[in-house]
Amino acid sequence: MPLGCHNKKVIQFGHHLKETILFPVPHRQYVFSIPKILRRFFLYDRKLLGKLSQCASKSLAKFFKITLGKKFGIPGMVFAIQTFGDYANWHPHLHAMVADGLFLESGYFFVMPEVEIHPLKELFRACVLKMLKKEGLIDDAFIEMILAWRHTSGFSVHNKVRIKPGDEKGIENLAQYIIRKTFSLSKLQYNEETSSVIYRSGKRRLRKCLMERTRKTSRFFLHLNL
Repeated sequence: MPLGCHNKKVIQFGHHLKETILFPVPHRQYVFSIPKILRRFFLYDRKLLGKLSQCASKSLAKFFKITLGKKFGIPGMVFAIQTFGDYANWHPHLHAMVADGLFLESGYFFVMPEVEIHPLKELFRACVLKMLKKEGLIDDAFIEMILAWRHTSGFSVHNKVRIKPGDEKGIENLAQYIIRKTFSLSKLQYNEETSSVIYRSGKRRLRKCLMERTRKTSRFFLHLNL
């Protein structure tokens, strides 16, 4: 079966990162998510997605420096912005391939130890809330409400996937994963009798998402970068 345009780009992206961008050091995948109550801001102003990436980047750099006890150092990071959830719902979040440590100007690379990342979640939360307040989208009362929630207020950071140096296939697979397509045609089924679309999630095999065709189509258009 011939490859589609996006599939070709995914393969090329993975190869490009592996061959020309990433150093032969351990890497981790980081996933940054925000609570549902904030997601609408990013739907109506897509420029905020770039600022969300900056918040994650700044938070990672600060977290690495604090953990390693270094005043200086540069983390290597590649970010991909994804806007979709399991059922093509609006769910802006970030995937990042991150060198698992800090590069120094001297050429040394300091590897991150296995540490609890809760402080990173707090740094990310603070940066995002500060950014949205500066944009005039939230106020102090809204921030106090968010901070009163349990479990870092709906913000989350995951970093369980680690790739060892020399694992070229792992690097390539992860690079391809973070720019995957919004949805898969193989998971779509159209019911002519009810004029509805069923979309099956790979993660939730027992669940079906059943809705009117026009409503489902409109969900897909949410993810176009217009």
